[in-house]
Amino acid sequence: MANKVYISESDLICVIYQGNQTYESVTSVTRQVIAAAEKLRLRHKEVKILNSLKYIKGTTAESRKAVADALMLDTYDKIALYGGNMFFKYLTKLIVIATKKSAKVKYFDSKETASKWLLMNKVNTALKE
Repeated sequence: MANKVYISESDLICVIYQGNQTYESVTSVTRQVIAAAEKLRLRHKEVKILNSLKYIKGTTAESRKAVADALMLDTYDKIALYGGNMFFKYLTKLIVIATKKSAKVKYFDSKETASKWLLMNKVNTALKE
């Protein structure tokens, strides 16, 4: 199955990783996310990314490096990751710590809590007005 990238109705870039991940599959997703981020920026929107790890079957060392490289890009405001088995949960947290992006990138156990964290600033901004 192919990975999916789309912009949701709430202006989140949604990424669904599926199957075995390779360097090529992760860099393809990164290119799609950058293109979606450019669309959001043109509309003066924040770039918030919701990543599902629920359907990942496996990764390679090269795919994990591609993820670390993508996290180092400054094309996003916040990234929330969720799903996946215990191995992917801890692997993801380790990559986030190693890239020193823990203020902007967080792992959650559910899509709902991940989405809430991403949309939190929108709610706070609305309350201030």
